Amino acid sequence: MTAMEFLRKADAALSSAKRDLDAGDLDGSANRLYYAMFHAARAALLSIGQSTRGRHGTIIARFGLHFCKDGPFPIELGRAINEAQELRVESDYGAGTPDAKEVAVYIAKAEQLVAAVRGVVSSNSSGSQPG
Repeated sequence: MTAMEFLRKADAALSSAKRDLDAGDLDGSANRLYYAMFHAARAALLSIGQSTRGRHGTIIARFGLHFCKDGPFPIELGRAINEAQELRVESDYGAGTPDAKEVAVYIAKAEQLVAAVRGVVSSNSSGSQPG
């Protein structure tokens, strides 16, 4: 896949998260907002020639190291993807359902992350390298 293909997956997941939130499916929305962020992280990594293979935690850590630790993204975006993963795991496998306000906050963070990654991918000419 290319970085742009991962960004398209991120966009689709983000749209789905918003639809699910509007429909009252908070578990589904939490799942989709996490995957929007995860696919965006993969796009960012691929745009700088980094591997997009591995467990979710590995990819998230790699994203944090290359994009949040020393910039260009604020460290809060790195934290947000970790927190979104926790929200998704609890929603998918736990007994509870997330709060609508919390899901809405994370959708906004996912929008911020996807937009930031889009800027990085568009500025890197290596966005089509295989991962």
